[in-house]
Amino acid sequence: MMQIFLEYIDNELWDIIESGSTHPTKISLDGEVYLKPISEYDDKEKKRYDYNANAMIAFFYTLNHVEFTRVKNYKIVFEI
Repeated sequence: MMQIFLEYIDNELWDIIESGSTHPTKISLDGEVYLKPISEYDDKEKKRYDYNANAMIAFFYTLNHVEFTRVKNYKIVFEI
């Protein structure tokens, strides 16, 4: 049921859930990998970030109190 609901909103939402959404990273000059600040995301990265946020909202609005409490600390939809 959730899959149908999310695909109704946008097919990309379900893709985020199935494949996961990772935060873009950068490599510093000394070779250290770190998370890229949101202000530096390109258009594709921003779109995936937005889809992940939209999918999270859809989950939180459709879950009951017990389910919501169980998953409220997840940062990306794929973890749920």
